Amino acid sequence: MSPLALPITALLGPYLAAFLNALLPSLGRPLLLACSLSCAGLGLKAILSGSPQLLTWLGPLGVQLAIDPLAGWFLLLDGLVFCAVLLDGWSRPQRASQLTLMLVLLGGLGGAAVVSDLISLYVTLEVISIAAFLLILSETDTNLWIGLRYLLIGNTAMTLYLVGAALLYAQTESFGLSEASALPLCAGHVFLLIGLFTKGGLFLNGFWLPATHAAAAAPISALLSGSVVTAGVIPLVRFSLLNEALALRIGAVGLASALLGVIAGLICTDVKRLLAWSTLSQMGLLVLMPASAGLFGLAHGLAKAALFLSCRQLPTRALAHWNLAHCRPDQRLAFWLAPLSLAGLPPLIGALAKTGTPSLAGPWLAPLLSLIAILAIAVYARLWSRGETTPAPGDLTQATASDARCWSAGVVLLLALLWLPLLRPASLTPLLMPTKWLWLGANLAAGLLLHQLLQSQRQGPTDAPCTAPPFVLERLEHLIGGLGLMGSGLLLSLPGGWPR
Repeated sequence: MSPLALPITALLGPYLAAFLNALLPSLGRPLLLACSLSCAGLGLKAILSGSPQLLTWLGPLGVQLAIDPLAGWFLLLDGLVFCAVLLDGWSRPQRASQLTLMLVLLGGLGGAAVVSDLISLYVTLEVISIAAFLLILSETDTNLWIGLRYLLIGNTAMTLYLVGAALLYAQTESFGLSEASALPLCAGHVFLLIGLFTKGGLFLNGFWLPATHAAAAAPISALLSGSVVTAGVIPLVRFSLLNEALALRIGAVGLASALLGVIAGLICTDVKRLLAWSTLSQMGLLVLMPASAGLFGLAHGLAKAALFLSCRQLPTRALAHWNLAHCRPDQRLAFWLAPLSLAGLPPLIGALAKTGTPSLAGPWLAPLLSLIAILAIAVYARLWSRGETTPAPGDLTQATASDARCWSAGVVLLLALLWLPLLRPASLTPLLMPTKWLWLGANLAAGLLLHQLLQSQRQGPTDAPCTAPPFVLERLEHLIGGLGLMGSGLLLSLPGGWPR
């Protein structure tokens, strides 16, 4: 059997299934479940094999594939998140068109994880953008501007990406990602980075992310924050592993994104926006630690998908009225367990993910990472707060209470997967050293203390659990301006300064 047969079948399967679902809508859910399990199985096989498999499909000018452990972690993540979202909505009616879009989205994500040439990557990222845009609009047309904004900023960034691909092709006569990485740092790399920073939701380029992920319906938000956003960071990780100069710049932007995300999470007023800002911060940490990016992506995606799925039928989204005691038991469990995993508490999977080595170095790095960890705990502590006892406008407490026995199978699956390290207890040994516990305990104590101090300073309850972008920098014109600022900064950082 050709070595291409299995991966090509698994990667093209979702597109064929989407076509079949359009003809036979009753098969939609079984087809999506089969494709999700197939994607997860291909990822697990790539992780366990340990050795990269480099393939070319459709001849020398065709698609270059790199099925390696890095791609395996993200394929596994995509399969598990789609399974969980499907299980979460299994008992509710679902339109065939939504299942078709989810199948196309799964196919695009699988392609983005394994392709290793710039043009195939462009095509898969655009497929993902269009499918995600239509899914955002599929629940309600009130998200029209949010969806259009997501599409417009993505298309602008990817146009710059194409310019970068053309500039690099002029020097290498190849669209291969490894050939592009072998070149000295140049303007072509900068244009590529602008596109990928935007798709990955990093720093100024990622200001589109909080409003988009917060406005979508809970299952769509789980897909966006758990899986879709990783499509843009995978090529950044590959660049970091191949080119040290690119790794330094990507790491610096990642660090700035991690800090910006937790600061914004401390001052936002909406639960879903808090989770979305946390995604922006976590993606920054992911690209900062390229050697362990696969495991980091899996840990973040499982936890964040569980949190967003738990946002369905919340009593209120306004943090000023937030009271965890009013949530369903599965929601309470998710809002406790998933943030603890993101904070790195052993033996949850998030603890293993945070053992990677940063691509930056310096005596200032460790204190800065500790500060980000403390701020992140202060952000998550807002979810653990009992909040005000006064009911929120449109309070759904009674409806939630009547639905108390309806545990979400998808959330339960994701929370169970957070305990994966228990399958290999030896992997936890380095995390059980007294110094690690002291560091974690000190960060937890400092984060909880900071939360208490900030909670007393925050304004009283407000009747505005908003989903619209509250920050001026989230407007479309400023998002476009952010691309220009980032591009100018990166060009100035080139050896020799601004290109002439």
